[in-house]
Amino acid sequence: TPFNLSTVNTGLVVIPAYADSANVVYRIDNVRWYIPATPVLENDVLDAGVVAEPFQISAFDSAIGYQGCPSDPDGCPPIGWDVAFDSDRGNVLEVTHSDSSIHAGLVFDLPATDLSAYAEDGIVTFDIKLVNSNTSGNFDAKVDCIYPCSTGERAIDLEVGKWVTMTFNVADLVASSANYNTDPLTPFNLSTVNTGLVVIPAYDDSANVVYHIDNIRWYIP
Repeated sequence: TPFNLSTVNTGLVVIPAYADSANVVYRIDNVRWYIPATPVLENDVLDAGVVAEPFQISAFDSAIGYQGCPSDPDGCPPIGWDVAFDSDRGNVLEVTHSDSSIHAGLVFDLPATDLSAYAEDGIVTFDIKLVNSNTSGNFDAKVDCIYPCSTGERAIDLEVGKWVTMTFNVADLVASSANYNTDPLTPFNLSTVNTGLVVIPAYDDSANVVYHIDNIRWYIP
């Protein structure tokens, strides 16, 4: 009769093929029943240029002494952001750096959250397109877990006018974070994640940079 979960009486039964078990020897391990971890984040970080709760956008810039800017872009003179129409993607978030911007980053803030559910199979991904570049087109991306805890900055190479999808395995971000951090930064800790993503044009190369970003997601395939 069909399987009935309400009366299960074995965890597993293993059977060599019929009439073919003489002298068989095998080893078995890691037998388990489990429910895959449920993602903690109910929404994408950013979709169609709109940031989802509980995330908020802020920024920083060395041009104003690395002071954090509030979630209102009007309060951050060297860097601004707004929803804009992209001919390839429709509505996206457009980020604009002024000519006084020096070392500036856009931050998707998150109240400190335990994202350990993403440790084994989790993915962080986002789409980004450089609209106007000052010189190099080099960017960095990272995730923080309450300063000085961080994944460390990961390089992104962009070309003007081309969308690029960046994908990071969370397990790799954790395992390699010590290699990407320098003192006083400390390795990435999933139990206290406080940014969904931080995007930073290369140091001393953010003046007049404009880029589009969208589809920022943490997910488990």
